[in-house]
Amino acid sequence: MYLWIPIVGGFVAFFTAWGIGANDCANSFATSVGAKVITLKQALVIAAIFEFMGAFLMGSHVTDTVRKKIVDPLLFENEPNVLMFGMFCSCLATGIWLTIATFFKYPVSTTHSTIGAICGFALASKGITSVNGNKILEIVASWFISPMLSGLFALFLFMGIKLYALRKDDAVNKIFNLLPFLAFLTMSINSFFILYKGTPALGLKNTPLSFGILISSSVGGGSMILVYLFVVPYLKRK
Repeated sequence: MYLWIPIVGGFVAFFTAWGIGANDCANSFATSVGAKVITLKQALVIAAIFEFMGAFLMGSHVTDTVRKKIVDPLLFENEPNVLMFGMFCSCLATGIWLTIATFFKYPVSTTHSTIGAICGFALASKGITSVNGNKILEIVASWFISPMLSGLFALFLFMGIKLYALRKDDAVNKIFNLLPFLAFLTMSINSFFILYKGTPALGLKNTPLSFGILISSSVGGGSMILVYLFVVPYLKRK
């Protein structure tokens, strides 16, 4: 009787994912495209590949929170159809809102939209006690803490680059010297989170901390060597 919900829900999920890409992609690529480092077409290809990989390798923690930590599924143990339909409507509402916002060029948050929709259907069906208030507070706090920490990290990184390279007479050569280090930093951090906080489907969730640091450092070191041997000489020729 309710088989249509997961079937149609699959198409709705694709529709919402399309809305996420249309609205959120600029956050990652606007600077690079605007500076003409890459073209718009190249940005679309890069986003299609790596944003999918990010969702596949790192999305399990987000989906786990959205699926069962905002609203307890056990509240709907005797009414699973209500939970199914509520989640379906939440996903659809998010996709519609993202499409409308993108049409009017409004940058909006998919996370805010989805969590708001889930809270809305839970409040309508089970009342205010159905929403996990502590988890909502944690999520809302992260909306403030995360950008603040990211901004501070970016500030210190940029100030270091400016003092070491950008304010020097030989700025170009200084930047070439920095590129391998920046490659090491970027690849080490990204690979560490993929290994240490990655999807349980690949057995990454239980990765020991020491092993994660060792492998991610190796990936960063390999990237640094490749950039030094191949990327820097290519850029110098260019």
